[in-house]
Amino acid sequence: MLKNSQTQIQKVASILAQCFIDDPSFVLVFGETPNKLNALNAFFELFVADAMQRGEIIIAPEEQGASV
Repeated sequence: MLKNSQTQIQKVASILAQCFIDDPSFVLVFGETPNKLNALNAFFELFVADAMQRGEIIIAPEEQGASV
C-alpha cells in the first residue's frame, strides 16, 4: 500500500489516466480535446486520494497499471 502523499496521488492518477485515455466511455465524456489527459488526471486524483485513505492501491511492477 502506498503512503498518502500528493506525489503518490498524482503518480497513480497519471498511470490511470494514461491507461484510460482511449477508453470509449471517457472519450464520450471528455471528447477528443487537447486537455483530455489533464481532465482524466484530475478525475482520477479524487478517487486515488479517497482510496489511499479508505482502501488500498496496487501498482503493477513496471507501472503499466494500477488497481484502486
